[in-house]
Order: sequence, then C-alpha cells, then structure tokens
Amino acid sequence: MEEGEYDLAVFHTKQALQLCAKHSLYVKYGDYPKMRRLKELLGALGQSYDSLIVDLLEETCIGAGCLGSGGKSTTSWGGPTPSSST
Repeated sequence: MEEGEYDLAVFHTKQALQLCAKHSLYVKYGDYPKMRRLKELLGALGQSYDSLIVDLLEETCIGAGCLGSGGKSTTSWGGPTPSSST
C-alpha cells in the first residue's frame, strides 16, 4: 500500500469510528457532542480504548480534516462530561 493510500485508509477509519460513537451517544442520550476528538467521544460513552491506537488515528491529518482545525471539545450537548480514559 502506498503512503497516500495508507493515510486515506486511516482517515476513513477515524471518521467511521467517530460516526459510530456519535450514533451510540445519540441513541443513548438523544443528542451527541459536536466534537471530532475520538478520545472524548469514547470517554463520553464510557468506553475503554487503546490510547496508542486512538492517538495514531487522531494524529492523522488530510487537508481540512486535520484534528487541529476543529476538534474542540464541548459539553453543552446534554450528556455526561467526557472524561479521559486509558
């Protein structure tokens, strides 16, 4: 697999996990936080995760999909406050 293909595969994996987490939060609470940080989404679900893998996924950056471009945390969505998990 070439470097560009690998980056794209990791980017789509991260997006899929974010959408699954947001869906689970919506089903559980009727709303979900408007954030992109996978760690915070998983923390809001109370899920444990491998921090190394999540760190690698969060560091993946393609164009405007960079984590630093909008991965702000917000807890005004009505669910539990996301906590860090290891």
